Amino acid sequence: MVRKPRIYYQGALYHVICRGNNREKVFENDDDKQSYLHIVSRYKKKFNFYLYCYCVMDNHVHLVIEVQDTPLSKIMQGIQQVYTFHFNKKYDRVGHAFQQRFKAILVDKQEYLLQLIRYVHNNPVKGNLADGLNYLWSSHRYYIKKDYQGLVDKEFPLSLFSGNYSSQINNYLVFMGKDSSTYEQKQESELWPANYKDLVTKQSDVNSISLSVEDAIIKVEKVTGIGLSDIKKRSKRRTIVKARRLLVYLLDRYSHLNRKAIADLVNISQSSVSIIIEDEQIRRECKKLLKN
Repeated sequence: MVRKPRIYYQGALYHVICRGNNREKVFENDDDKQSYLHIVSRYKKKFNFYLYCYCVMDNHVHLVIEVQDTPLSKIMQGIQQVYTFHFNKKYDRVGHAFQQRFKAILVDKQEYLLQLIRYVHNNPVKGNLADGLNYLWSSHRYYIKKDYQGLVDKEFPLSLFSGNYSSQINNYLVFMGKDSSTYEQKQESELWPANYKDLVTKQSDVNSISLSVEDAIIKVEKVTGIGLSDIKKRSKRRTIVKARRLLVYLLDRYSHLNRKAIADLVNISQSSVSIIIEDEQIRRECKKLLKN
């Protein structure tokens, strides 16, 4: 039987489900799960789609993706093929890691997005995992960590709860069936495991480096003495320009942010981001910076 083509249009929102072949494990450990997310991040930068939430379980993955100029089939083909190559090489195996055709459900963004996010984030709860909602490999943590920018585009979903950021988090937690006052009383270390930064910076390629947005900002400020608030002012002072250029390159090369998010963060145009990352001098300076 000939398969029907996927429905595609710019702005289409999909609930994507990828299952291990024969429903077997496709992620043997945390390193595998992080490798998969790094691959998703690479393709997110390449094809500029929105990722509203995810959950990576042992034998399947949930992704909620809004496409832009690139059809979902092309995005997922790249992600699945690259991960399968990594998985087979690592475990000395051949064949498909995932069931050959991923499942993609087209959903209404305005009406069902929040319900879909709740469903995806509750997957570990449904699976009776010890961490429950705080499962390390779901994007729930992005939603409750203030001032965090990363792989997940949480801004729009949270804006549906409130215009105030603190209220957004509280309302989101209530929506997820949690007492928001409990969250307010917890320390950050309780919400994020001590080894979290170690886990999210590991990559399958030992020569690769990954940085959170916060780490990139800290590194630049440590070397230049210029913080993010000054970088965003569009000043033409030489020291600020240098700090801005260093930060842009670090974020583009080593973080989860796509170029639009980087442009928004440092308050410049996307074309300016493109010019900066092609500058060979900035590349050399960033390599020196990462050694410190």
